[in-house]
Amino acid sequence: MARADLREHRDRTGFGVATVPRAALLERFAAALPPGTLHFGRKVTGVTAPPPTTTSGRRSPVFSSPASTPS
Repeated sequence: MARADLREHRDRTGFGVATVPRAALLERFAAALPPGTLHFGRKVTGVTAPPPTTTSGRRSPVFSSPASTPS
């Protein structure tokens, strides 16, 4: 256990500090996911993700590999 006086932080930044138990935070995140997204007790065998896009829906050149960047 640790204690900290967070008033100094509030006084310096103008923002209060709130703490949230990790389990509560994870439960909140998990509740926002579609059913069947999380699977516990299983081995991860691979991870895939769609390519990053810009807000306009175009593929982001920042994360493109040189071979996939149009000339």
